[in-house]
Amino acid sequence: MELLEYGTTNLPRQKPSLEEIKTTNKQGKQVLDEAVQARLLEATSSPRQLQEVMVDFWYNHFNVDAAKGRDRLW
Repeated sequence: MELLEYGTTNLPRQKPSLEEIKTTNKQGKQVLDEAVQARLLEATSSPRQLQEVMVDFWYNHFNVDAAKGRDRLW
């Protein structure tokens, strides 16, 4: 699949292959896993536990659940 330059609309759009979809999903899962690990490490090693609880609350309040289908990519 060719990458299209920004603003080009006259080229036909191809559906991604099953392999491309799997690769994208795998990369997305890796990013999610790394983010979860980093957040967990930061929260457990902080000397300010109350602040970490509040950060966790507001982070969850304003973000989309990672298990919510394709919305997790946003």
